[in-house]
Amino acid sequence: MAPPPQRYRQIGFSLDGGPGELVRFDLAIRPEDLTVSEPSRLAVQQTLAGAWVDSFDRGLATISLSGTLGWRGSLFLSGEDAFRQLRDTMVLAWHQRRADAIDQGTDPTEVQLTFIDTLDDVTYVVAPQSFSLRRSRSSPLLMRYQIRLLALSDADAPVGLLDKISKALANPLRWIAGVTGLGGTLGTLTSYLTLARTYLQQGINLYGQFTGAVNQFVGTAVSVFGAVRDVAAGAQGLFSGADGLLLTAAKQIAAAGSAAFSAMATAPGLPAYLLLPATRLASAFQDAECNMANSFVTGAKYTTFDELFGASACSSTGGGDPISASTAAGLNPIVDIFPPVAAPVHVTAAATAAMASLTREPLDLLGQDAFIAAQLRTVAQGVTV
Repeated sequence: MAPPPQRYRQIGFSLDGGPGELVRFDLAIRPEDLTVSEPSRLAVQQTLAGAWVDSFDRGLATISLSGTLGWRGSLFLSGEDAFRQLRDTMVLAWHQRRADAIDQGTDPTEVQLTFIDTLDDVTYVVAPQSFSLRRSRSSPLLMRYQIRLLALSDADAPVGLLDKISKALANPLRWIAGVTGLGGTLGTLTSYLTLARTYLQQGINLYGQFTGAVNQFVGTAVSVFGAVRDVAAGAQGLFSGADGLLLTAAKQIAAAGSAAFSAMATAPGLPAYLLLPATRLASAFQDAECNMANSFVTGAKYTTFDELFGASACSSTGGGDPISASTAAGLNPIVDIFPPVAAPVHVTAAATAAMASLTREPLDLLGQDAFIAAQLRTVAQGVTV
């Protein structure tokens, strides 16, 4: 049986989404070379008894194609004009639309460049990794392209969890989701404190002799996380000056709590009734760490030194700035430029060291419940908001 005809099975690109209309570009001449590489995310562990493989699903496919659009191009375009149009669609328009989407406060991931290969039945949403112009002495009249694409997803594949996370990270308004997520964490931690008080009234200590340390630590975390949420809601996720110290301390507490409670949740011989609260605490602190790290930004501070202009010798020569007024008056302008600021959180050196000792691989803390409780108590006593 003869294969189906391939004459009208085109290869091309489409650009859609964001500010602008749908743009379609078909390659009038098929690529001279086309390679689609679909890797797998594998981790091979070699042991004395053999080898085994951890599989983490498919990796990101890469597409490489090279060729020319000819000298004459098509009926309405020369080869040179067609090459420029291809470059505009592949590189300039894709980046410009994403930048315009960010400026307008919309999601830049809605701008999608799609590679359509009806000849090989391959369709991917792609990102242009590189676009190269090649000239050859053997064909000096032709402009040759070499394109490398990173396949973000199958165009017809369902949206998965990874896509939601990627869109959240690329969303310029992700601080709103961060504030909401931090509020959910505060609800979980507050619910735990309520549960712990209820058990104590019944004469049951959730963690035996360590209950007090755990409750103190969780209570301190609630105070710090609540302050971070309030600042983020008022400043639209931008932390600057003294508030940056608050965010740093909160992320350190979250990392320490995540590691500590993960270790306690996996301790051998842990009673079944302790597994659920320990796991929930570990998850809550990990969520808080992710939300604060990915949703909020510490703004860079660029200090102006206008008060110091002209303070150097001969600065007024040639009509430059005269000596500064504050310097002439015998004042110290540094005090005005860097006024003392009261930090919204105070962390002792002992609390900082305790958080550092907990922020490590939870397996290293396995079976060290007494050490964990002591460090949690030190953090709770050394952090004040």
